[in-house]
Amino acid sequence: MIYSLQMLDIATRKQTRIPGTDGVCCPRWSPDGRYLVATHDRYDDLILYDFSTQKWTTIVKGIGTIGYMEWSSDSKSVMFDVSKVEVPGFFRVRVSDGKVEKIADIGEMRRYYGTFGPWTGAAADGSPLIVRDISNEEIYSLELQLP
Repeated sequence: MIYSLQMLDIATRKQTRIPGTDGVCCPRWSPDGRYLVATHDRYDDLILYDFSTQKWTTIVKGIGTIGYMEWSSDSKSVMFDVSKVEVPGFFRVRVSDGKVEKIADIGEMRRYYGTFGPWTGAAADGSPLIVRDISNEEIYSLELQLP
């Protein structure tokens, strides 16, 4: 199945396909409204769409499987996690020059896997938020009282 990104004008109900988005998924609109960041259905890249130039640019490629993406509040960078590599991590890429930096190692952390994979995000101050799986493996004592 080939899918693409489309925009809907609520007032006119006109639907417009964003060019170059066949096989592109998981878009995130920047807070300032200037950009979209997305990935292809292989989750191996981050691509940036600039509405002013109407062009896509690859800003991250080949560092692992990219998970959830989140914009910084000032629209200057995108944070995301990378898995299925030797040392999973939480990264930030700067939109202006494509500089990628690792913010945190996720390492051996047992992560909770939901329907769409392991969720990550960012707090208001930009620090990483990661869902940890502590489920039933950390129950140290259980007492059952029957009548």
